[in-house]
Amino acid sequence: MANNIFLTRDGKLDAVDLPAFTSLVQRLTNKQSKVLLHIHGGLVNQAAGQAAAQRLGGPAPDGFGLGPDWEQIYVVWRTGPLETLKTNWPDLFNNDRIYNAVLKKLIAFVSNKLGIPGVEGRSAFSAHGLTATEIAARLQDRSGGDPFADVNVSIERDTPTGRGPSVTAQTDNALAAEFTLTLQLDTEFSAAVDDIAATLTFDPAQGRSLAPRGNPNRGRAAFDRLDLDIKTDLTTAMPAEPAARSLLTAVEVGKFLIKHAVAIVIRIIRRFRGKRDHGFYPTVVEELAREMYGDLIGATIWGMMKTDASDHFAKDGFGTALVAALAAAPPPRFAVSAHSAGAIFASAMLKAMVGVPNAPRARVAFLAPAVRVDFFADAIKQGAASVERFRMFTMRDELEHQDPVLGPGTGFIYPCSLLYLVSGLFEEAKDDAFPDAPLLGMQRFLSADPAWLTDPDQVDAVQKSTAFLTAPDHSTVYAVSNGGPGRSTAATSHGAFDDDPKTLESVATFFNEAAP
Repeated sequence: MANNIFLTRDGKLDAVDLPAFTSLVQRLTNKQSKVLLHIHGGLVNQAAGQAAAQRLGGPAPDGFGLGPDWEQIYVVWRTGPLETLKTNWPDLFNNDRIYNAVLKKLIAFVSNKLGIPGVEGRSAFSAHGLTATEIAARLQDRSGGDPFADVNVSIERDTPTGRGPSVTAQTDNALAAEFTLTLQLDTEFSAAVDDIAATLTFDPAQGRSLAPRGNPNRGRAAFDRLDLDIKTDLTTAMPAEPAARSLLTAVEVGKFLIKHAVAIVIRIIRRFRGKRDHGFYPTVVEELAREMYGDLIGATIWGMMKTDASDHFAKDGFGTALVAALAAAPPPRFAVSAHSAGAIFASAMLKAMVGVPNAPRARVAFLAPAVRVDFFADAIKQGAASVERFRMFTMRDELEHQDPVLGPGTGFIYPCSLLYLVSGLFEEAKDDAFPDAPLLGMQRFLSADPAWLTDPDQVDAVQKSTAFLTAPDHSTVYAVSNGGPGRSTAATSHGAFDDDPKTLESVATFFNEAAP
């Protein structure tokens, strides 16, 4: 059978692909073919999505290697290029003075607030000598992954559940006052503030800045990297007349940015106190990016992508048309594979199949799924009857911590996997930040009692999802595993699950296994 590659945008099939879809519907009606539906991950551009579809639709070991009795459907939903993230974040780390100044001060300040359990009077700071020189050296070291991995070991030591250190007993106001003074006295931060002040007080008529210090060109680049809300607030505070902008001094710009930096410190400490941290350095980076650079890193793109997944199952969406076609001519075997954010699409499909007469039951394989646990729990609450068998392939937690999202050798920017980044930075709940959002593919939410989750709805979602994953005919395969046919994977990075030969062989075996 032919491989069908369909391009969508905003949940709708491209007009150029309508004839091909009509032809597919006719074949499904006339022939009793097995059907595979594959949905790629998020942050994938069209070219990468098409290339992956062509590869997966081919022979093993690079593809699923399915036989001619399968009709294969690959949805390329343009979810935003990962290249944007890979370009913007290194530029931010390497060239932005505000980012670097605040990052270094956060590392020093927070490490001094995290006590090593059972060692009275000691802290990660005193134990590891995190001076300004040491911090700078660690951040410049390109030889390994997490530059502060040893601090992680220390703050977790002697904690029976391994869920974080003791934290200094200070009020939010006390923390705010202390960190404010820390930044006010920091020369690197002050110099970066001078650059932004020089930009905001630049007078085009005179061709110069009205500020006494700072580089307006460097300041413009730093200003442009900031989140839109911060830029809007800063420019709103500026007088309309260029001459009057000199009143917007570096002191005032500094106060404004310190306010945001203080919010970062308070959230970091709260996450450690609530045992919702992702380790020392990842948590610091996540909260810095969220407060000041989330737009640049990709949080907005992720939210748009989730909306796009659901849009496929609106009344006029491609997913709705596909479900209707499958229900009109139910195939003898319907298999769904979904990688990363593709699991959001697949979960939305399970909900959409509820109540559709003759909709086929699906054999579902999730590969490192980036779907929120509560969204998945809602999907299976409504659509569990649509799932014949379910198998998840994902990484063990220790591998998630060693899989830098930007690729090997970039752990000094952010040392963890895409799932950790999504959980720590991209997710929201009721328009508020939702740090440490439970994701289905993260072992940390599924391997132990989730009592450290404080929201009863999230606890319930984790428990329901765990019960589903451990039900008869359902299973989870953690990388790296050699569990025999259908239960093996050698993937050691988030992006490897849809091209690791052992994983692809296991998924194909799972899809071809006889019905229970």
